[in-house]
Amino acid sequence: MRAEARGIALLLATLLPAVAGAAAGSGPQLQVAVPPGPVAVGDRVPVRVEAVGGAGGQWGDVETELGNDDNWAVAGSPRTVPQVANPTWVVELVPLQVGKLSLPRLHAVLRAADGSRHDVTAATEPTVTVASVLPPGKQAKPAPLTPPIGARGFPWEWVGPGLFLLVPVVVLLVLWLRRRRRREGGLDVPVMSPLDELMALVGELRGRVGRDPAELVCDRLAAAVRRYLARRSGQPVLEMTSFEVRRLARQSAWPAGVQAAIGEAMTLADGVRFARRPAADKELGRGLDRAVEAARELDGHLRTLEQAAGEAEMREASA
Repeated sequence: MRAEARGIALLLATLLPAVAGAAAGSGPQLQVAVPPGPVAVGDRVPVRVEAVGGAGGQWGDVETELGNDDNWAVAGSPRTVPQVANPTWVVELVPLQVGKLSLPRLHAVLRAADGSRHDVTAATEPTVTVASVLPPGKQAKPAPLTPPIGARGFPWEWVGPGLFLLVPVVVLLVLWLRRRRRREGGLDVPVMSPLDELMALVGELRGRVGRDPAELVCDRLAAAVRRYLARRSGQPVLEMTSFEVRRLARQSAWPAGVQAAIGEAMTLADGVRFARRPAADKELGRGLDRAVEAARELDGHLRTLEQAAGEAEMREASA
C-alpha cells in the first residue's frame, strides 16, 4: 500500500505542473524574451514582449512597473515591432546592479471583445546576468579627463530640438500677426480651424520632401500633429511624449483608425529624429498622408460627439 501511495504521489507531482502550464497558456499572456549572455551595468538590454491570445480584443501598450526596484531603469518608451503576427514591443531596460537580476513587472491592458478590461502580465519572468564593468581581481584606474563631445564648433546637436520648439511658436506668431493686421484694417477674420491649419502645414511640408533633410521634415510633422491634437482636444499635447499621446488616444476612446494613423506618423517621426533611421521620400509622404487621415477622421468623430451633446442639452432645456 505504501508503495502504491508513493507511486500515485509521484504521478501527481509529474502531471500537475504540466496541467497548470497548459491552463496558463490557454488565456492571454505576455511572453518575454531577453538576449542571451551576460551584460554589463549601464548597458541597454532590449527585452522583447509578445502578446499572445486575446483573440478579438485590443491590446494597449506594454508598461513597466519599477516601484521600489532599484535594480533597473527604463530607457525611453516601448517600441512597437511592425509586421508581426501578434502585438509585440521592445522595452529597453538598463541594469543598475550586478548579479542575476529578475526583470521588473511587465504588463499590458487587454480590452476584450465584450468590453471587459484585463491586466495581463508575463507568463514567465526570465532573469538577466549582469557582470561588473571593472576587471576581475584588479583595481581599476580612472581614465584621464577628456573634453566633452560637441564642446567645440557649432552645436549641430541642438538644431533639431531647437526647430522642434521654434516651429509652433513661429506658427502662433504668424497667425496672431495676421489676425491683428486684418482687425486693424476693419476686418475680423476668424483664425484657421485646427484641421485647416494642419492641412496647410502638411501641404507646405509636401513641398519640402526631397529638398530638406528628413530630420527637419519629421520635426515639423511631429509639431504639426501635436498642435492639431492640442487645439482639437483641449489637452496639453504639446507637452506630451509620443507614448503619452498614444495613451491619450486610447483613454479618449478615439476610433481605431485614428489611433493607428497617429501611431504610424509618430513612430516614423521619432525613428528619424531620435534613432537616426533613414527614411525615403515615399515613406515621408506616407507619414504626411497618415497624419491627414488621422486628423480628418478624428475631426468627424469629435463633431459627431459635439452635435449629440448639443442636441441632448436642447432636449433637457425644452423638457
